[in-house]
Amino acid sequence: MIAIDLFAGLGGFTEGARQAGVHVAFAANHWPTAVEWHTANHPETVHACQDITFERVDYRELEPAADREDREARLAFLAVRRAQIDELWGRP
Repeated sequence: MIAIDLFAGLGGFTEGARQAGVHVAFAANHWPTAVEWHTANHPETVHACQDITFERVDYRELEPAADREDREARLAFLAVRRAQIDELWGRP
């Protein structure tokens, strides 16, 4: 199962999902510090620091981070790009 975590915070919800066998392919938050912590806690996830409450976001148009060299991150990016997502979570 593949998921997207919006308003991701520090990664607690993503961690619970990971422990349940879900791969969180993408996480977003408007607060840079939260994105830094989520990235540290879940480096396999593609991250974005953006305000998703006031703008329409096409997640298929996101580009992977330049430093993503590992295969798992690339697979996660492709899953987001192709919108092969089983779950979408969002909570402010």
